[in-house]
Amino acid sequence: MKKLVQSLDRELWQFYGNSQEVYETYNNVSEGIPAVLVLFNEQPIDCGTFKRYDEQSAELKRVLYFLLIMEKELVN
Repeated sequence: MKKLVQSLDRELWQFYGNSQEVYETYNNVSEGIPAVLVLFNEQPIDCGTFKRYDEQSAELKRVLYFLLIMEKELVN
């Protein structure tokens, strides 16, 4: 998961440039947190983790996508 997040971070920096700096402190994934991974043609294109608020509620955070993969695969 860590490598996927690092790849997504690089892509976001390419896409958004320096404005991505605002989110750097939030872009950390801790081990053991449940995650969602979306595959397209067996390639990871989307992921997210959960931020727990209490015993009954959580929010899906850091949902990202690989722009270049999506663009290439979905156009074909």
